[in-house]
Amino acid sequence: MEVLRSDLLGALVALIDIDCLIFDDVQFIGLMMWPCAMSMWFLYMSQQGLGFYDVILVYNKWADGFKGFTIEQLTDFVLTGQCI
Repeated sequence: MEVLRSDLLGALVALIDIDCLIFDDVQFIGLMMWPCAMSMWFLYMSQQGLGFYDVILVYNKWADGFKGFTIEQLTDFVLTGQCI
């Protein structure tokens, strides 16, 4: 009975260790991917003629005629930028 208990405890510790390693890897990769993805989105938007301050904190200012674009074009820019 004691051998079975120690084996189960050892298996549980190994599983917890593996889970922590996977969690650490996911957090590290996510922290690298997030700034890269955001910078690519802002780069794409700037190539379309919309600078940083044209897309940040503008909320309801995006309408037909904003910076000379139609609402369909602005929507297409955002949707295409999300796919990058």
